[in-house]
Amino acid sequence: MAARLATAALWVIGLSPAFFATVVWDRASSPPGGAVDWGATTAEVTPTDWRLHAGELYALATITLLVAVLVFSLAAPPPAARHRGVSLVVAVIAMYCGPVLSGLFGAHGGAGDWRLWLAPLAVAALYAAPPVELGELLPRLRAVLRVYTWGSLGALVIMPDWALSTSYIVNLRLPVMGSSRLLGLTNHPILLGVLAAATLVVELAPLHRRRLWLLHSAAAAVVLLLAQSRTAWMATLVALLFLYRRGVARRMHPLLVRGLALAFVACSLPLVLALTGQIGRLASDGELTSVHGRTEVWEMAMLAFHSDPLWGYGPTLFSDRFSPVRGLYEHAHSQLYQTLGTSGLIGMLGLLAFAAVLLLAASRTARVSAGLSPSLVAITTVTCLTEAPLRGVGFSPYLVLVVLDITILLAAVRGSGAEPEPEPAGLYTLPHPAPHARYPCGVRKRLEAVGSAAATHTGSGR
Repeated sequence: MAARLATAALWVIGLSPAFFATVVWDRASSPPGGAVDWGATTAEVTPTDWRLHAGELYALATITLLVAVLVFSLAAPPPAARHRGVSLVVAVIAMYCGPVLSGLFGAHGGAGDWRLWLAPLAVAALYAAPPVELGELLPRLRAVLRVYTWGSLGALVIMPDWALSTSYIVNLRLPVMGSSRLLGLTNHPILLGVLAAATLVVELAPLHRRRLWLLHSAAAAVVLLLAQSRTAWMATLVALLFLYRRGVARRMHPLLVRGLALAFVACSLPLVLALTGQIGRLASDGELTSVHGRTEVWEMAMLAFHSDPLWGYGPTLFSDRFSPVRGLYEHAHSQLYQTLGTSGLIGMLGLLAFAAVLLLAASRTARVSAGLSPSLVAITTVTCLTEAPLRGVGFSPYLVLVVLDITILLAAVRGSGAEPEPEPAGLYTLPHPAPHARYPCGVRKRLEAVGSAAATHTGSGR
C-alpha cells in the first residue's frame, strides 16, 4: 500500500504545476490589455472563487496523500536499504527548517504557512516509502516530465496565445514567436526552461531508455529553446558535461562526435558574429549590468538580512507590503539572497549543510546513475544563481526539480552496491543478448555444444 501511495504522490506532485498553471491561475483567457505578460502569477491575477477552491482541495489532497505514505510506511517493517540516504533527508529538512524557525522566533511570524511544509513533507514521505530501483523509477519520472514537454508543444500549436508570454527581455526573435516566449504548462518561461533542462538530462541519461528516447530528447530540446531562459541554457550546458561517464556508457562513434561538433560550430557561427558586432551596445545596457533588474531585489534582501542577521525578516518577506521588498517581487532571484533575507544565518547554515550533503551524494552515485545525479545537481546549482528553487513555497516546477533530485539520489544511494546497466553502442537502449541468442535455435545449440566440447577438451588436456 505504501508503495502505491508513493507512486500516486509522485504523480500528483509532478503534475501539480500543470494543474495550477492551467486551472488555478486563469491563463486561458487574456486580460483586457492584451496577452498575458510574463505569465499569470498570484500577484497579477486573482483567481475566481471556484479556482481558489480547486487549489485548496488539491493542496489538501496532496498533503493527505503524503501523510498516508508516512503512516503506511512507518507501520510496515523497515526495509534493509531505508537507512541509506538518511543524511540527505536530514539535510533537506534542516534547510527547509530555516524559514520555519525564523517564522517562530523572528519578529514577523509566518511559520503557519502550509507551503513551507510541503517540500520537507514530500521528501520525508518519499524517503519512508519502500525503496525503488532506478530501473523502475526512471520510466515514471520520464513519463511525468513528458507531460510538460509534449503538453507545452501541443498548447503552442493549438492555442498559441495561451501558451506564449510577452517579454521585455527576448533572447531570440523567432519569426514564429515574434517577441514572445513559451511558457506552456507552467506559469513562467524560466520555470518551463529549467524543467525542460531537467527533462533533457533525464531523457539523455544512458540508463533504462526505450526506443523513442531520441524523439523525447529532441522535443525537450525544442521546449528548452523556445522558453528562451538563459539560466536554463547555462544549466543544461553544465549538466551535459557530467553525462556519459567513462566506464558506464560506451563512447559515441568518432565520426558522430566530429559531425556533431561541426554542426554545432556551423549553427553557432552566425550567432557569434551577431553577438560580437553588438558588444559595445550590450556592455553599456543598463538591463544587462543590473542582471535584468535582479540587483534591486538583492539589495532589498540584504536590507532585510541586516535588520536581523540571525533570523532574517522571516518567510513573509515577499508577501508583506511593509517589508523591505514592499511586495514588488515574489522571490529574491537568488537562493543565497533568498535564504539570507528570509531566515538569516540560521537558514544559511541549513543551506550550506544541504549543499554539502547533496554534492557528496551526487559524487558517490555518479557512476551508478551514469552521471544523472551530478547532472541534476548541476542544474539545481546553476538555477540557484538567478532563481530561488529551494525556497519550497507551494506547487511549482521548482518543487518538481527538488523531488526529482531527491528521488534520483535516494534510488542511486540505495542501489550503489549494484553495477549500472550497460549501454549498447547503437541508438537504442536494448538489453544485451546472450552470447548466441542472436542465432537461430538449431545453430545456437550446435555452437553451445562445440563450446562445451572445447571446454572439456581443454580441461582434460591440463
